[in-house]
Amino acid sequence: MAEIKMDLNSYCIGHTTGSGDNDRLLALPEGFVTEAQALGAGVKKTANGFLTPEYLYKTPDMLKDIVRIDEQSAVKIILEKIKNAPKDVLLKVSGPYSVLASVIDPSLLYRWLRKEPDLIHEALEKITRGLSGYIQAAFSLGAKILSLADPYANEKILGQNRYREYAAAYFVKLLAQILRENTRGVIHLCPHHSLLLEEYGYIKKETINFETESYTEALRIYSAKNKMLLAGHQCIYSGKVQTLHLLTLMGT
Repeated sequence: MAEIKMDLNSYCIGHTTGSGDNDRLLALPEGFVTEAQALGAGVKKTANGFLTPEYLYKTPDMLKDIVRIDEQSAVKIILEKIKNAPKDVLLKVSGPYSVLASVIDPSLLYRWLRKEPDLIHEALEKITRGLSGYIQAAFSLGAKILSLADPYANEKILGQNRYREYAAAYFVKLLAQILRENTRGVIHLCPHHSLLLEEYGYIKKETINFETESYTEALRIYSAKNKMLLAGHQCIYSGKVQTLHLLTLMGT
């Protein structure tokens, strides 16, 4: 597989422009390093001045020592901010595969996917459980919207089989756990991944008319309903919208 180098700050235009925060909604955390820091990774600044994780795991055996993300101080700081937030909170979280991939040199990770699949699966299971606990705590403390993305899960680089095995499977497992444990709020899926998940049959779509000044405002309005909503197929930083794509996770 070809090496991929990413700066998640550049991947998300809304974060770069600062449009994730408005009069009614506060986007947390401010960057994309919280989950990596919770695993124990250091951070460094990119040429553009954003923080990005440093590589943490150097040998596959180190994966056996992965900690529970939801029990670490980096996450507890965000949860405290949610608890004391002066307005509705949109929580930004990366999927399990992207969390792991962000702290391993790509040349090592792709080798381990081939030679150490059991350790990779064990690591992804631990990360999924930690993310689930983090997200459930955030909703219980008042978060209204979860924005879930998996930017390192590039199907063209991983190939269909490895994408399904290491990325989609744990992303879907995380979704199922969140939907099972929470009764109200909104989960937004980044369209880079929701469209592919629909293509592979993990989710199905229903489009409804719903005109608002911005996509995030539509999600905020829906978050007040007494049910859990899954949405996607649109960038969360879209401006005025006339439709919403409501998603259903298949098999749940």
